This record gives sequence, structure tokens and C-alpha cells, in this order.
Amino acid sequence: MAISMYQASAPVFDKMLGNLGTMLGKAATWAEGRKIEPAVLMNARLAPDMFALPNFYFHYTMVYAILRHNGLDLSKGDYIG
Repeated sequence: MAISMYQASAPVFDKMLGNLGTMLGKAATWAEGRKIEPAVLMNARLAPDMFALPNFYFHYTMVYAILRHNGLDLSKGDYIG
């Protein structure tokens, strides 16, 4: 039985977007508790020459890495769900 690209990718993306929402919610609470503007985290970079790429997995991983780099206590469970 053939499987479509949608069938293979949509459930994974759905789970990752749910995890991303959880991580961003934790980041907002963390920033508010430390009186940090959310824009500080939204504009954070790991390297000065980072730019947008059309790669879902890259961006998902970078959100996790940038938030951890800035001090947010995220675990492996937050990443993998």
C-alpha cells in the first residue's frame, strides 16, 4: 500500500507544532517572570548571520536551542513531546 507525503509528514508536523506551542508558552511565562520583553527571545540568534530557511526541522530545533541558550529550562521531553 502506497503512502502519500501528506500521510507521512502531517502527523509528525502536527506533533512538533504542538510541542512548539508548549515551548513558546513556557518561554512567554519565563520572560514575563523575569521582566524580559518577548521580542528579545523572538529576535535571538545563535550566530549573527542566521537567516530564515524553508526547513521545518531546522527551525524547530533552533527554537529549542535558542530558548535553552537564553536560559529557559526546557527538557528533552519538551522537544520530543
